[in-house]
Formats: sequence, structure tokens, C-alpha cells
Amino acid sequence: LPGINEVDGSFNTALLELEDDPASIDEDDTTTWSIVGKYPEDLLGDLPWGMDITAHYYEAESFQPAGISSNVLNQPLASPFGSTEEYGATISFFDNRLSVRMNWFETVNANARTGGMNGQLAQVVGRFNFFLTRIADAEDSGLQLFPTGYDPETGTRTPGTDAERLPSTTPSNRQRLSGTDADLIPGVNSYDSYYDWILGLIPSQVQSVYNFRVNRLEGGSVNIESTPIRGLNSTQDYVAEGMEIDITGRITDSLSLSLNVAKQETVTSNTGPVAIPLAFEIEEAIYQNFPGLDYGPWAIRDSPFQVEQGTLGTRYDVVTREMRLQAGKDDNVSQEQRKWRINLTTRYDFLEGVLKGASIGGSLRYQDEIAVGYPNKLVEGVVLPDVANPWFGPDELDGDLFVRYKRKLTDKLDWTIQLNARNLYRKNGAKDIPIAFDPDGTVSLIRIPVEQQFFMTNTFSF
Repeated sequence: LPGINEVDGSFNTALLELEDDPASIDEDDTTTWSIVGKYPEDLLGDLPWGMDITAHYYEAESFQPAGISSNVLNQPLASPFGSTEEYGATISFFDNRLSVRMNWFETVNANARTGGMNGQLAQVVGRFNFFLTRIADAEDSGLQLFPTGYDPETGTRTPGTDAERLPSTTPSNRQRLSGTDADLIPGVNSYDSYYDWILGLIPSQVQSVYNFRVNRLEGGSVNIESTPIRGLNSTQDYVAEGMEIDITGRITDSLSLSLNVAKQETVTSNTGPVAIPLAFEIEEAIYQNFPGLDYGPWAIRDSPFQVEQGTLGTRYDVVTREMRLQAGKDDNVSQEQRKWRINLTTRYDFLEGVLKGASIGGSLRYQDEIAVGYPNKLVEGVVLPDVANPWFGPDELDGDLFVRYKRKLTDKLDWTIQLNARNLYRKNGAKDIPIAFDPDGTVSLIRIPVEQQFFMTNTFSF
């Protein structure tokens, strides 16, 4: 390809030279400020139980340079910009032996990147490259344009042949073993007109950007070309709210603990403001019946050379299902984020008696359940993901344990031996953990559970 490899296949060495100017320049100003206040014991008197109280407030703006980033119509995307507000208090007891910190926050972000939308963002337009390429493959292979039993001069169909298999019959055209579906498309009587028909399905604003074209090479083969989009992506806005509580302290001379409890909820909005409406516009064109017929482009096989049963409609349904899922999650609390997380760590040190020098401790880690798939629902004849009733993966609770013994061997040499049992407790045991469900509730992807580990260490300090 010109600009990547020369036509004769030799490498274009000019690509090794860096440009003098950067590909993009992103800049902005942000402001961050905070304030901390402490209870004035000198003015208001001492607090009981050796307490201290401080309060805090914090605001910050964030800016993320995005580099080259464009939507499906090759329009540049603004860099993500957000703001965070936090406030809370820290209360300590017993001269700082025990501390409780509480924090509430809200983060607002505009133009956050959606990423590939599970691989379907690129297919909003990229499916046309697939449709054109598969017909080019059919032509290059020498596949006859019309199915066996079809007479293009008279339009007649021989009984018992592939030509009699129509979208409305059983078996249908999807079970054909010969030819393409050109006989089902009004006005298509050659491979050239087949390409023109597919190109005619592409919205004009899309074709003006991608310039899909059919290039016939000297050897007679067909090559489908288009203008690529650099940094293809999409955007969404979101608001995340939550709170955190941290409790740390040495409750007694022997017992210490640390507890963290976190809650977070996120609501997205304005997801895929260009990609999603465009996908629905293309879907409408694909599902528009031909004049006077009870079927349209949606019923035409998309890969006749490979004798696949997929059609333009079924193939593009994968794209629009993801777009509907993304749009349906807007303005709802995200179920794909764990709402609660809890971590607890504790240790007990034996300071006297026969166990002096020994310690025992452990930790627990909890994560709330999370949505890993969505069933379908039928709304006015349209199959939609049921965002309000997702399939959930299990919540998780894992625990560790350790035992330690420390003693002085000489005046200058200390010895510590410690046994760790990592993931000694696993709520889900050794069972595989589902992380993706198909719409019918079938597990489609699993994660291997965390392994249990046991190890002993000896440490000499001098």
C-alpha cells in the first residue's frame, strides 16, 4: 500500500523519519485547592477520650491529553476534562491510638473515552468493508453470480433448486449452496452492480469520509479500499459518587486492626453521541424492505462464497445490540461496577508468657457482585438488552492468615520465622468464576479463581 509499503512490496524507508511537528497538541489549565481545619481545643476546650477532630474539603480539576482521537466520522474528539469534590473528617481517639477517617466524593467527567465498545465501535462503519470484501472474495473465487436454477433473462426459478430458496421459504436463501443472493436484489445483474448496491447503503456523510471503493487490480482480482480513521474512539460523560471509611488503630498493646469500607456508584450519560445514532441510521437502511417485496437488505446473505448463513441483518444486529446496550445504560447506576468493597486486616502480638514473641493475624477482602451480562427483552418488536435486570457474577470474599515468631538469638542477631496462608478462605472455593453471560443466561467466559498459596520465610536481622 502506498505510504506503508511500495506497490512492488519494498518497505517505504521514509516512514522511519519522524515528523518535525507533533501529531497533535493538547493543553489546558486546571485548578486544585483544599482546606483543612482542626478543632480548636484552646478556644473551645479539650475533647474527651484523648480525641482530635479535623475536617477537610478539596476541589480539583483534571485534564487528560488524549492525543489523536477521532469519532466514527473522523471528527476530532475533545480531551477528557473533569472535576472532583471531596469532603470529610478524621477523628482520632486515645491520643491517636485509634483513627477514623470519613470521606465523601463526587467526580464529574466529560468526554471520557468509551474504548472500542466491546469491539463494535469499529464495526459501525467497518461492517461495510466486510460486506464488500466478502462479495469480492466471491467474485475472485469464480463463484457464479446467481444461484443454480435462476434465469436472469426471464426471472424464472427452477423447482427444487437453490433459486427457489427465498427469505420467505423453508429452507430459506440462508441454506443456499450456490451463487450469491444477487437474484434477490432489484437491479443487480453483475458483480459491479452488486458493489454499487452495497455502496448505496452507506450514508453519504460516511462515504464522504471513508471513500469505500472497489479497485480492480491488473491480475483481475478485486481489492476493497477505504480511508482509515486515526485514533478511532467515542466519548461519554459520567458522574461518580461514593464514600470511604478508614479505621486504623492499636486497640490494645497487643491488638491492632485496619478496616477500609468503600462505596461507589457511577452514572453515565451522552454515550456515543455520534456512533450510536449513526449505527441506528445504518440499521434503518438495512431493514428497509425493497419496494413491493416482503424483505430487504437484512435478508441478503453476506458471505456466499464461504456458504455461511449470516445475513447483512444478522451481522449488523451484533453492532446495534451493543449500541443499544451502551445507550440503555445511560442515566442509570452502572451495574458493571462493584458497589461495595471491604478490606479488614488485624494482628495480635503475644507480649508475655510462653508465646511471647509470637504473632497471629489475617485479612479479609470482600467485593460486591457485578453485572456480567444482560438478558434480552422484546419492546415493540425490537429485541433490546434488559439493562435493568442484568445477570450478576458472584460476590467475592477471600481471606489470608499468617503466624509469626520472633526471637533474639544474640545481642546483635534477631530471627523471625513466618508462615503465610494466602487465600486460605475462598467463598467461591475452587469453582470457576463467571465473568460473562450470553443473553440466555449461559456462561460464555470464566475466570480461574485465585490460587491458594502457602509459604514460609526465615529472616535474620543484624
